[in-house]
Amino acid sequence: MMCSLATQTAFAGPCTSTIMQTPSIGGEGALVAVSGTSVNDVWAVGWYGMHAGKKRGLVEHFDGSNWSVQSNSINEPLISVSEASPTDVWAVGKSIWHWDGATWRSMPGAAPGRGIYHYANAIAADRNNPNEVWAVGVEGYNGVVESWPWAEEWNGAKWTGWALSGGSKTSELLSVTMLHDGAAWTVGETQPGRFNQTTPIADIWTGAHWNSIQPAKSFGVLWAVTARDGRDVWAIGEHDSGLADIEHWNGARWSESPLQLPTGGQFDSVSTSLAGDAWAVAHLSQTYTSAQSVVLEHWSGMAWLRASIPIVDAGTVVHGLADFDGNAIAVGAIQQTNEGPDAPSQTVAFEAQCSP
Repeated sequence: MMCSLATQTAFAGPCTSTIMQTPSIGGEGALVAVSGTSVNDVWAVGWYGMHAGKKRGLVEHFDGSNWSVQSNSINEPLISVSEASPTDVWAVGKSIWHWDGATWRSMPGAAPGRGIYHYANAIAADRNNPNEVWAVGVEGYNGVVESWPWAEEWNGAKWTGWALSGGSKTSELLSVTMLHDGAAWTVGETQPGRFNQTTPIADIWTGAHWNSIQPAKSFGVLWAVTARDGRDVWAIGEHDSGLADIEHWNGARWSESPLQLPTGGQFDSVSTSLAGDAWAVAHLSQTYTSAQSVVLEHWSGMAWLRASIPIVDAGTVVHGLADFDGNAIAVGAIQQTNEGPDAPSQTVAFEAQCSP
């Protein structure tokens, strides 16, 4: 079933994109996630290191004109970032990290509710309330297959853990987003048994507890979620058949979006803005002789429109995406495939714009 949205946004015209110049990092690396309060204040995180060596955290910042390395001192790769303000930025690696405007420091989370370990896959901060942050992931026992979805909430002073019901043998939360009213959405996957198909999961935080809501597809996984408000939520993932999946929540139910990718395409990230538009980025599973590997799509409020992008190497993958009211910044890595499949990767960023 196709989703139905109300009105066309102000950014319904053709969309184009350009490659942005990112700084040299003196080795190989990738940008994995991006967040910002505006196109003049953008944070991206990932990793860097020497080929086949230890990887460290990489933080880069875009000031509207140039990208710069903001930090390379964090001793672990980073996989998620969320900016509440220029002096209030959160990131996730094996640990949870916080930037207070002067330094990055580790913020130990809550104790596991079930099992002996937990780790976060994603983090989201409330820009209207600096004392409201959610991190989501998984908890379980070392050496044991069984695991459960895990979420923890920062209230400005401490973390509080929330053990969500996974309803199966292995479950994991992969993404989280916060709304401007304090609500939050998280998505992921659950698997009833070792050889069973995975099932996508989606939960909403209402301010008092997490409610589970069945996605449109019964089998597969949801990788990422983004929301403008309680009636405009997007999630991307993959069907159990391997086909790409994008779904929309209209306040009452999830439905499949009409956006279709070329064969072999998979979504990597999705982002929406208060203007009501949205962006989705995907990669194509192509050979090393292919001329293009990245697909960038824009939701105008009425339809998905493919943005034109520069020809990039087939080894390019975009991992993270942030929407800024019709504009978007996407980050990832580029691998020079003419050097072979083991060639080192370098950071890459795109800026996309749509005309009225």
